[in-house]
Amino acid sequence: MLISLAGCGSPSTAKSAAAPGSGISTSAGAATTDAATPAAAGTAASPPAKTGKGSADVTLSGVESGSIKAADTTCTVVNGELESFHAPSDQNTSGPSIAGVRGDTGWMMPVSTAAHSGGYANANATGIKATKTGDTWTVTLTGTEVGAAYDPGQTGTLTLNGTIVCGEVISAG
Repeated sequence: MLISLAGCGSPSTAKSAAAPGSGISTSAGAATTDAATPAAAGTAASPPAKTGKGSADVTLSGVESGSIKAADTTCTVVNGELESFHAPSDQNTSGPSIAGVRGDTGWMMPVSTAAHSGGYANANATGIKATKTGDTWTVTLTGTEVGAAYDPGQTGTLTLNGTIVCGEVISAG
């Protein structure tokens, strides 16, 4: 089962990134709020990441091989914790992309490739570490495995290794 992560602002089913009107802010400083509800007090925009729009450099190995290179990444931070990330490919419009959403039991990791847009996923991916240094969030993937989601009968997996540096950071709470 894959979930849509349009802009990677999608919350996990267990946690909501922000309720309407809760005052979501982006690192670009553009706050979005529900027109009928004022923004929550104390919600401030995060400063932009020092790396500009961010980056991703992730290698894929296993049933497919290749890499995900991205210079435009989006991450969501709720109450000081990284809750999601999204890195669409720079390589071409149908190139691989990677995303992650934190749930109660771990990270949901969907990955799409040029060969399989239905992609790969893991509802409880391991080998994912999110760290913050200064104003910059970095996600490190070490031996993170995702299985075929495009065909339930497919048994192969992809192993992911690399880093994602958050560019645009959407903050709530």
